[in-house]
Amino acid sequence: MGLLLALLACSSVERWPISGRVLVVQKDAVVLDHDPIPGFMDAMVMTLEVPDVARLPLEPGHRIEATLVVDGDRSRLEDITLLSVSRQRAPVVAVTPPLALGEAIAPRTVPLSDGTTTTLGPGPPTALTFLFTTCPLPEYCPLLATKLAALQARIRGNGRILAITLDPETDTPAVLQAYSARVGADPTVWQFGRLEPAALAALLDAAGVVRFAGETGIRHALRLLVLDAEGRLVRVESSNRWDVETVAAALSGED
Repeated sequence: MGLLLALLACSSVERWPISGRVLVVQKDAVVLDHDPIPGFMDAMVMTLEVPDVARLPLEPGHRIEATLVVDGDRSRLEDITLLSVSRQRAPVVAVTPPLALGEAIAPRTVPLSDGTTTTLGPGPPTALTFLFTTCPLPEYCPLLATKLAALQARIRGNGRILAITLDPETDTPAVLQAYSARVGADPTVWQFGRLEPAALAALLDAAGVVRFAGETGIRHALRLLVLDAEGRLVRVESSNRWDVETVAAALSGED
């Protein structure tokens, strides 16, 4: 899976040292809970391509060092060195293959913060994403909310935003309503949903989002999915570097 980490207006290949703990080993990628990368990004959970992963003795719980290669709109790991096997058991995370481009999401009912419900699936074109109100890192949920506020102004009449909380225990409907007002969400365009843990886990599996609660709080991957009127996946953004105009065009069918 490609990770969209390209720097704007920059096409050169960048290389960064990276270390972290493997959470999941996939067919051609690993889900890595990585340490901070000074000068580039904070610690987070990411799915990163590993072209030769089948030849590597990687398992969940392994700590590794590697080179993070950012090449255009794709990112991958190279020069992987196995450091140790963590004595702490790796958290249970999604291993179900996520929704593929062109595939329709299974319809489901999502309770909204205003006490109503909505259907995720066939319906208005939707930008589906995930956040939580107490996220402490400005580069993560707060930045996402800022970009969503800009997006809602561009898609009025052409689609909607559905943001699902990653912390349903803390983010009650009342908390989400207050947060919605604080970030300037227009409820006719930008809705906030809250699912119970089992339903949330199933949706995160489908969306390809890794989330777990660690010692430092909730850790999660960034993910924004654009679904068309039939509920089919037409675009995926796996960082906060997505362009508002590009996502708006995808929602209106111009992409």
